[in-house]
Amino acid sequence: MAIRKNNVLGQTSGKLGNTVTRIRYGKEVVYALPDKVKVSQSEQAKAARNKFAMTVNFAKFINSIPALSRVWSSANIPGTNSYQKLIKHNSKLTGENFLTTNNIITPNTFNIKLVDFTYNENIISFRINYPDINSLFPLQTFEVLYFFDPKQKDGNQFLFNNLSQEINLISSDYKIEIPLTGNSIKQNLSSHFNKCIMFVAALSNDVIKSNVVWSNTIAYPINAF
Repeated sequence: MAIRKNNVLGQTSGKLGNTVTRIRYGKEVVYALPDKVKVSQSEQAKAARNKFAMTVNFAKFINSIPALSRVWSSANIPGTNSYQKLIKHNSKLTGENFLTTNNIITPNTFNIKLVDFTYNENIISFRINYPDINSLFPLQTFEVLYFFDPKQKDGNQFLFNNLSQEINLISSDYKIEIPLTGNSIKQNLSSHFNKCIMFVAALSNDVIKSNVVWSNTIAYPINAF
């Protein structure tokens, strides 16, 4: 910034070259314009922007689910809040244009382990590995559905959906079976999209430890029927 004195042309105002002139408190003040930021159009730069945008959309959706947002907020991992943690810990897992089965809806600092996952005819099943399984109930499960690869390229490029259930009982072999309500998977895959990834996780308020505990994320790919 500079103040111009003894201007023989009189006072001026506006843009001139790489400067802008303004009249402030009766004085003529000259500001230098900042250098223009050029947005790279290289394939690598475009890929990076697409990857970040996809991660942001995913983070916004997961963060909109109160229980999952609370998990990310309470997790002792780098990040100032749940939304930033979601972006930070998913950005390196996202593909160029799509989410992948490496993306996560729960932090990797989990206590509950889900194993032996299967999906068949809109029913998911898995077993729980946890030292004191009785302290987990009621257990809440989340299924985040990510539909992508649209059949009509001029329509929505992706869609998120969320299902959740409360589990109060478990079989003697620690196996849980959950029928997915509705036909959203079949309907969306038959009409609008070619692919889907189902992200599954479970969480609970541990009565003994008096805090929330959560499971690993299981990601299961589903193709059009």
